[in-house]
Amino acid sequence: MSHLPALSDFIGTKRQQSSVRVVESAAKSNVADLVSEEKRLRNLFTGMSRSLSHTSARIARNKKIVKRSVQSAANNGAGSNEDISAHTQSMSWTGPYDTDSVELKDDSGWDTDLEIEEVFEAFDHSGKTSYIDTCHRNKVVPVSYYLRHMHETELKLRHHQLGSHAVKPIAISLVSNAKILSLDLTDNSLGCRGAYLLCNMLRENCFITHLNLSENHLGTSSAEMLSNIMQITTSLTHITLSKNEFDDTAAIFFAEAIMNTTKVESLNLSHNRFSEMGGVALGPAIGENSSIKELNLSWNSLRRKGAIAVAQGVKNNIMIKRLNISWNGFGVDGAREIGKALAENTTLEELDMTNNRLTTEAAVLIGKGIAVNDSLQAIKLGKNPMQSAGCWAICSAILKNPNMVMRKVAFDVSITRYTSFSNLCFLNYFSLFQLNECK
Repeated sequence: MSHLPALSDFIGTKRQQSSVRVVESAAKSNVADLVSEEKRLRNLFTGMSRSLSHTSARIARNKKIVKRSVQSAANNGAGSNEDISAHTQSMSWTGPYDTDSVELKDDSGWDTDLEIEEVFEAFDHSGKTSYIDTCHRNKVVPVSYYLRHMHETELKLRHHQLGSHAVKPIAISLVSNAKILSLDLTDNSLGCRGAYLLCNMLRENCFITHLNLSENHLGTSSAEMLSNIMQITTSLTHITLSKNEFDDTAAIFFAEAIMNTTKVESLNLSHNRFSEMGGVALGPAIGENSSIKELNLSWNSLRRKGAIAVAQGVKNNIMIKRLNISWNGFGVDGAREIGKALAENTTLEELDMTNNRLTTEAAVLIGKGIAVNDSLQAIKLGKNPMQSAGCWAICSAILKNPNMVMRKVAFDVSITRYTSFSNLCFLNYFSLFQLNECK
């Protein structure tokens, strides 16, 4: 009997716990009902607010129509106040809005004829808008010549002395310009800062194919940026960088670009400061290149080991068709390697070696290559101290080659009062020979 009180207490505790669980389940059910009711009311309120806003807009529109009708009637002398009042009442909203007939989740039930449509402006393919805005922000006077020609495919903005400050808006506008395909900014004092701005533009622009930045004092500090552009470009095919004070250090960067580029077809690095070590850097790159068809290295100081390296690169190259190495210092050693290159190269068509210290011995060495070459069509050897014997060696090599396709040989020998009679006879003979070959 002593266990009965404990048993009754245990049963009472269990009943209390059961009651608590029932109350908790009921409370949770009530909370869920309240949440669902709140969502329904919220949706109803949203729908009513939207419908009221549309109704207000419709009333405003009707008022404008009535006002225009009144003005029209006053101008035409027709209509009466009673008609206008009746028309106004017929268009006014009277009575509560029927929310039960509107499906809140169905957008087709809403009147959307008053919604404002977005007006998209046409894309500016010339970049004129961005150019003018950038000029205003940077306090730069817009270049009228650029504004007149920015819609053309070829832009020649030469000798304007723009400087890096004025070229910044041009570079920004060219990012979105889809018209200009050829850009010529010769002699504008761009400097390293201007080169930086243009390189950033060229990373984004995929339309410009011809670029001329000659005579802009770019210097060696710009060479690395230009080299990177040459390696990653997908559109640039013709690049002219003459007269920009590039030295042997810059030649290292350009050598990397020449070796890795796959798009550039024409490269002009003339009138710079490449010397012997610059030629040593450029030579192997020329041999590895597989895209450049026209290369201009004239008016530099390529000599000795540099000249030999460039000539060996030409020998290994399989793409170059036009090579200009005039006004350098190839001499006999360079001529020996050029002769070997002509004997093995099967793609070179035009070679310019004007003013390269080529003696009679050098001409004989070049002639050995010409004697077995079957692709060269034009060669320029003017302003070289090869004398008549050297010229005769070149002509003899041409005559001995049965597969020769030569069309033009230029010696550019000036005739003065000191020219001997034998040289005059040779020049007369060579002129007849060249004329017959051209025919």
